[in-house]
Amino acid sequence: MYERYAALFALRNDGGDYAVSAIIESLGVKSALLRHEVAYVLGQLQNKAASDALSGVLKNVNEHPMVRHEAAEESIALLEEFSKDPEPIVSQSCEVALSMLEYERSGKSFEFLFLQTPQVQQES
Repeated sequence: MYERYAALFALRNDGGDYAVSAIIESLGVKSALLRHEVAYVLGQLQNKAASDALSGVLKNVNEHPMVRHEAAEESIALLEEFSKDPEPIVSQSCEVALSMLEYERSGKSFEFLFLQTPQVQQES
C-alpha cells in the first residue's frame, strides 16, 4: 500500500495531464481507502478533469460513502479557494454557492427565501 501512496503523491507533484489522467484512473482500484486518498489528491490539483472526476464520484451512489465524502469535501475546498479569485464573476459565484450551503446547513431550506414576499426598503 505504501508504494501506491508514494506513486499517488509523486503523480500529484508532477501535475501534468498524464499525471492527472493516471490519478483519475486510480479511482478504479479495489481499495476504498486508496480511492479516498485519490479523491483528496484530485481536489488539490485544481484541474478541470480532476473536478469532473470528483463530480462523478459524488454522483455515484454505489461508491463507498467515505470516498464520496472526500469528494464533497474537496469540492467545498475548491469553492473556498476560488471565492478569492481575481475574476469577480468567479469569486462571487463561489461566494453565493458557499452562502447557499451555509444556509442549508443551518436547517433552513434555501427555496424558502423565494416563497417570501420580498421587502424593498426605500431610501429616505
